[in-house]
Amino acid sequence: MAGLFYQGEADPLRDEIESCYLRGPGSLPPGPARGDILAVICPHAGYMYSGMVACHSYHAISGNRYPYVAMVGPDHRSAGPGLSLSGHDRWETPLMSSPVFRSDALEGCGAIRDEATHHPEHSLEVQLPIIQYTFGAIPILPVLMSDQSRDAAVRLGGGLAGLPSEGERPAVVASSDLTHYEPDGAARDKDAALIDAVLEMDVDSFYGVLRRRRVSACGYGAIAAIMEYSREMGASGGRLLRYATSGDAGGDYSAVVGYCSISFS
Repeated sequence: MAGLFYQGEADPLRDEIESCYLRGPGSLPPGPARGDILAVICPHAGYMYSGMVACHSYHAISGNRYPYVAMVGPDHRSAGPGLSLSGHDRWETPLMSSPVFRSDALEGCGAIRDEATHHPEHSLEVQLPIIQYTFGAIPILPVLMSDQSRDAAVRLGGGLAGLPSEGERPAVVASSDLTHYEPDGAARDKDAALIDAVLEMDVDSFYGVLRRRRVSACGYGAIAAIMEYSREMGASGGRLLRYATSGDAGGDYSAVVGYCSISFS
């Protein structure tokens, strides 16, 4: 996705990420250590639209040390197995190469290695350059969800809670955009209702809002899995760090996509 969602060469990409940090949270990482944060939610659109929002989450955890980063995102094609792990040893962007963390802990959730699902999917790849800029060549554990049902999300959340920690918990990131291609006011109204359920870490309420309000959040299963993980790890709630729509970046409010940055602690 280099050259599409983000700049395709190292120096322009680094400049682009720094601009997202400065126009978003307002300063470059690292921020102050926040060891109480267990997980974050980030959007995955092109950096010109959602990068400033995503950098709020990464800035919040940038002062911490992690053994690896677990990333959970949607398979937009819904063509793969329920849960897909990467089959590659490394993922590479114009900035650097990151090793893929290997663990059998998620196999109990039904996760299998299936690179065919990962290869065309952008939801996790878009996170990687910001992760690399923020943490260097830290190992990553990418997980794609083709099955985003409540049961799959709860099962994955429990699996994430069982990941090896080696004395330090991994950073855990859910990748999702919110309402897609609706007028700005309607998108904000729907997204506000969904975010309320997310902040309460109420998975049943979250899926209820999705159905009743017909919220077209693409990575809803990833969000729910991170909610469940955070709950099992003892989080008391979520905190909204930033919300915006694509209209805020592009100026067209007629059909927007919603983006949020949320932390759990």
